[in-house]
Amino acid sequence: MYLILMRNPILWLIVSLLLTVRAQAQGEEPAIDQFIYADTEPAPLNMAEVRAAIGYPESAIERNVQGNVVVRILVDEAGAYVRHQVIKSDHPLLTQAVEPHVASLKFSPGLNAGTPLKFWVNIPFAFKLVTAEEQAARNRVKRITDSLETHADDYTLWHLRGVARNDAGMYDLAIQDFEESLKRNPRKNKKKDSKPYAYLFYAHFGRAIAYSGKEDYKQGISDCTAALTFATEMKGTDTAVVNTLPEVYLERGYLHLLDSAYDQALADLNLVVSGGSDRVCTAWALLAEMAVSSKNNDELIRCYTGLAACKPDDDLVRYSLGYYRSEAGQYTEALQDLAIVTEHTQNPALRLAAINRAGWCHLQQQNYTDALAAFDRALSYNVLNPAAYYYRALVYKAQQKQDDACKSMRQALVYGLEGEDYDAAVAYMRTVCGGWEE
Repeated sequence: MYLILMRNPILWLIVSLLLTVRAQAQGEEPAIDQFIYADTEPAPLNMAEVRAAIGYPESAIERNVQGNVVVRILVDEAGAYVRHQVIKSDHPLLTQAVEPHVASLKFSPGLNAGTPLKFWVNIPFAFKLVTAEEQAARNRVKRITDSLETHADDYTLWHLRGVARNDAGMYDLAIQDFEESLKRNPRKNKKKDSKPYAYLFYAHFGRAIAYSGKEDYKQGISDCTAALTFATEMKGTDTAVVNTLPEVYLERGYLHLLDSAYDQALADLNLVVSGGSDRVCTAWALLAEMAVSSKNNDELIRCYTGLAACKPDDDLVRYSLGYYRSEAGQYTEALQDLAIVTEHTQNPALRLAAINRAGWCHLQQQNYTDALAAFDRALSYNVLNPAAYYYRALVYKAQQKQDDACKSMRQALVYGLEGEDYDAAVAYMRTVCGGWEE
């Protein structure tokens, strides 16, 4: 019988469900890891109250402790707490804060075909320290809330509180504020007063940022598009709106990227870089991320050229530009970039990578003297550098210096050569140098 069940997963599931129903009918408590089918799982009814009672332990704040505690709770047929077990905790101080309050949780019962049942449910408790910026945003929320008590129809105040709540990470409440701002906006004649119409633009963009924070990419894209539509329809020129447009295109491009809509992301981000705003560097970074995924060397060179103009002192950006230029066969330009990195970086690993890559460029140009000089320089920085030994072996191979090539190839393998280069080195050793044993 057991073998029949194991060979038929559907039959096994049916039998498991029947056994579960029978056990529940008999009032038995399920094991903590037992599969229980339920149409509706228990849901906490007083989570906000319990979280408020837990608060944030002072001892955790003093030690800069944050993280999560996940508690697995057995809920009975009436939705009452039975017992619990902590299944994940990032710190004992957080566990100590949560456990005394877990029994206070009340639930709607789990249901199977309308019948209440005992059910284990996971409840997470998150502890995140408030940054100085978030606290400042919360203080702004409080001040604006006080103002709204006497100016409830002021759509600009609703908007400002939405912005402050976005800054504080209170995205659901921010969305509500932006919707109130939209609802209360007088939408006056655009020729007489553009301010209300401009706030239609701001409210949609603010709501897009909130949806982005909630990882609702499609709704965020929709609101960015709505904001851009209002900007296009406005009569006259609103300097503040015009100056905000790159932010909207950048946000929409970023959301398109997260939503895997790469063509749309490319179009939006290219609009940002062509506009010359102060958001150009961020746009170039996102475009570079897309180009890395697509392995498009020409696009990577374009992006890192843009990034290098934004960040002329960033050695990693300059190295990346040199690397991708070398991949595209632009060896002269690549060598110029790599020389800048070699001479200016304070990062030993990056300097070593730049020297190795410069030697590789000289090798591709069949400039063997400069290639060997580069690899010798790399080895002077790190004598255990397997890549330098491997590339030096390739120079000797090109010069038909078999003994020198075999010696360097062996050193590369001994010192930990990896990947495709490792496979090529082993093959060379076995076919040319008399063998290789790992």
